[in-house]
Amino acid sequence: MNAHDALREARQQRMSSSSAALTSLPPPPRALAGIKFVLLTTPSHPAPDTVLKRIYETYADQLKDPFYTVEMPIRSEAFDHKMAVAVRGH
Repeated sequence: MNAHDALREARQQRMSSSSAALTSLPPPPRALAGIKFVLLTTPSHPAPDTVLKRIYETYADQLKDPFYTVEMPIRSEAFDHKMAVAVRGH
């Protein structure tokens, strides 16, 4: 199962108030060691689900690194840059 298939199986959840919105992506079955992704935005954010999917995909790509151990902190400037691009969208 690749990251896109696993992402489609996941069920997105969203809660919001007048000042904030919380969007979460629960871990798909058999994927990512039970890690849950959560994004806090303004309620007017145009596409929190898209940002959350890009974050998920960036992390899933990190799992392909043979030197990375799941549940260990990621200390990589390249990963930090990719994650910043995923969050900003450019």
